[in-house]
Amino acid sequence: MDDNSPLNWQMVGHIIGLLQLDENDKRGWQKNYYTLDEYNELAQVTLRNSPEFWQKNHAKWVALFKEVGDHLDTDPESDTGMYLAEKWLDLKNEVPLSPELQKKGWEAFQKGEMPQEVFAYDPKVVDYITKAIAKYKREKNSACIMEDTPV
Repeated sequence: MDDNSPLNWQMVGHIIGLLQLDENDKRGWQKNYYTLDEYNELAQVTLRNSPEFWQKNHAKWVALFKEVGDHLDTDPESDTGMYLAEKWLDLKNEVPLSPELQKKGWEAFQKGEMPQEVFAYDPKVVDYITKAIAKYKREKNSACIMEDTPV
């Protein structure tokens, strides 16, 4: 904020509210979305890494969301889409979660159930990256089948 701009009281109230939340409140959506066992797995994964790791990981996701958003004018099945899909999947794999938890987390994001404080939900980004990843996986599966085929 600079001294000459009017104060946005709604934003100030939102920031104060976020500052007053403890970490359990910020993650409360997870308790409502995951089973107790799934939530405990998430907690264990969280504790295995330092706060610095999570800050860097979150920053990478924010940058990747922006990068995908910046390329929404390209075909998700283009080379750009394949590059972004690979980058997305590589980043997803930085945090080892069971396939079930990965799927459930992605579903929560796709439905916009994660709080905006976790990730800003943008249905256009979700649609683009979903299409790009589907094509990327089809190509990878085709390549694997071709590699296994005797000549």
